[in-house]
Amino acid sequence: MTSAAPANLPVALDDIVVELEAPSSLATFILERYSVGAQASPDIVSRVRMRSRPLPLADSGGRRVREAGGAMWCRGFPGMRELSVGVRRSVPPQILLDFARSPARRAYKAVVAGTRANQVLESLSAYAVLYPALMAAERRGRYPLHASAVVAGGCAVVLLGLPGAGKSTLSAALQERGLAVLSDNLITVGAEGVWSVPEPVKLDERSRRLIGADHSTSLAATYGRSARPLSPPPGPLPVAAIVHLIAGATTQVVTADDLTAERLLDLNRLAYELHAYYHYRAFVRLALSGGDQPSELAVLGALLAAASAVTLTVGRDDVTQACAVVQDLV
Repeated sequence: MTSAAPANLPVALDDIVVELEAPSSLATFILERYSVGAQASPDIVSRVRMRSRPLPLADSGGRRVREAGGAMWCRGFPGMRELSVGVRRSVPPQILLDFARSPARRAYKAVVAGTRANQVLESLSAYAVLYPALMAAERRGRYPLHASAVVAGGCAVVLLGLPGAGKSTLSAALQERGLAVLSDNLITVGAEGVWSVPEPVKLDERSRRLIGADHSTSLAATYGRSARPLSPPPGPLPVAAIVHLIAGATTQVVTADDLTAERLLDLNRLAYELHAYYHYRAFVRLALSGGDQPSELAVLGALLAAASAVTLTVGRDDVTQACAVVQDLV
């Protein structure tokens, strides 16, 4: 990846715009996966710098958080121990990322270089684009939810479940049957409905075989899953139904569900992306401080109150019947 990074790269995640400045390797990775070129004013600014050594945060006295250069800094985040994140209180807010490249270089000697490079870039792109966008959405009163979602008739069907429950596989199978995919992995939830967080759709080899999807144009695999860019319809969309997916031996429906806002938060905490995001969010909230917005539990509770919920046990090798259940709901 040798192309020069644009001075300003506006990355759009639905109606949230992140103005990104990044090295060419990261910029190219993001250009392949996200919508770029939005004309709206940015909601948040993200600046990425790569160094051969970690950013010196002298005189920290062992503290993980300190002020330096007009910003509040913190080092050491899940999956990115050599990443320092700074926050500058401005309009729009600025997120400063300082990443030490040396750990990635050492890793090349132990694993396949291309795979490791994609894993590092994917983690870094989450901190550079995805997490700032989620923070900007929260400042509008919207919260992330670890879920897939498909669209039919202008309404969304939200697919919840533990990691590995089949959310990505089922949403991709429904896409093959003509439904639009709103999100593969994350949505944001607010008073007006749900919005996409349009990360690329990621499927492993077994899921691709199961649904018969053509991934010949997929991007390079990361963590054993190939990625396919996603262009969802814009939000907000009303929610027609919530489907709680559980992996099982056979496919069957239970017409009632005991989902609560607290259980939705538990599902969030079990997702790697949001586990890391909550660490990031705690620091950014501390750095920015202030701002009135509805509580996360209240927003998730309103989502559950606005739509019917069912539990769907999905057989390991059967998505046909599961697709029929979801299509019947809309």
